[in-house]
Amino acid sequence: MAAVDIGANNLAAVTTSQGDHRLYHGRPAFHTFHTHTKQIAELQSLLGDGDWSSKQIRRVYHKRGEQRNHAMDALIRDLGEWLAELVLQNSSSAR
Repeated sequence: MAAVDIGANNLAAVTTSQGDHRLYHGRPAFHTFHTHTKQIAELQSLLGDGDWSSKQIRRVYHKRGEQRNHAMDALIRDLGEWLAELVLQNSSSAR
């Protein structure tokens, strides 16, 4: 059995009933997201009256979302592989 704690500074902290654990730091992903958010704000401040977006702003939004999704996908993939490996180790040692 495994428990997962989702957070902000740490994207996920995972522990198993056998005492195994893994920590996924969120600071690098948060820093990248924050940098893109600041870039969007700067670009928006340059817009004329009545304008709310531009092609460049939409590009930064898209890049920010893609990088966030990639970080989460990588975390889930790694977690799944790690847990599957633990299950195999525990099932072979139980024999």
